[in-house]
Amino acid sequence: MEGRIDPPKGRITAPIGRHPVERKRQAVLPVDAQTGTSAGRAAVTEYETLAIYDTRLVSGLAAHFSFIRAILHTGRTHQIRVHCAWMKHPVVGDTLYGYKRQRLALDRHFLHAHKLSFKHPKTGEMVEITSPLPPDLTAVLDRASDRRDAVLVAGESNKLMAAIRQVFDTEQATQVDLHHVDQDGQRRDY
Repeated sequence: MEGRIDPPKGRITAPIGRHPVERKRQAVLPVDAQTGTSAGRAAVTEYETLAIYDTRLVSGLAAHFSFIRAILHTGRTHQIRVHCAWMKHPVVGDTLYGYKRQRLALDRHFLHAHKLSFKHPKTGEMVEITSPLPPDLTAVLDRASDRRDAVLVAGESNKLMAAIRQVFDTEQATQVDLHHVDQDGQRRDY
C-alpha cells in the first residue's frame, strides 16, 4: 500500500457499493446519520502491516510503502482496493483508486491473493489454494530493499521474517535489512 499505515493493524468495517457518479468504480458509501442505513453492502477487511519500505523513486523523491496481509471477511467488488483508498493508502499501482500514474516500475497493481479458502459448494469441504508471490512483484520488493531498507513494524524479527517468507514462498526475504524503531524512536537492528 502507499504510505505508512496508521494504525499498523486494524479492521475496516465500511459498506461498499457502486460509486454514485463514476459508475465503473466502487466506493465506501457512508451510513446515513438519520436513517442508520447505507446504500452500500457490508464489507469487512482485517489488515496487518508486515513491513514498511522507505525508498527513493526514480525521480529521487522519498516514498514509503507498506507491505500488508489482508483478510477479507466479505467479498465485495474491489474490496481491498476500495478500503485501502478510503484509508488514504491506495494499493501500489492502482490507477483507478490511487495515483493516476505509476510511481514504481510495475505494470499492474501490487496485489496478490496468496491464499484463498472457501467451502466447496457441493461437498461442503474446505478448499484452500495458495500461490507464491509472482516474480514481477518480488522484483519490486527487491528493488525497494536495494535502495533503502525495510522497517520492522510489529512483532519480533523472526515472526516477521516467517510471515514474509510465508507470503513470498521464498528465502529471498533474508536479504532485507530489518530493524525496529521502538516507542522512543531508537533503532534496533536485527
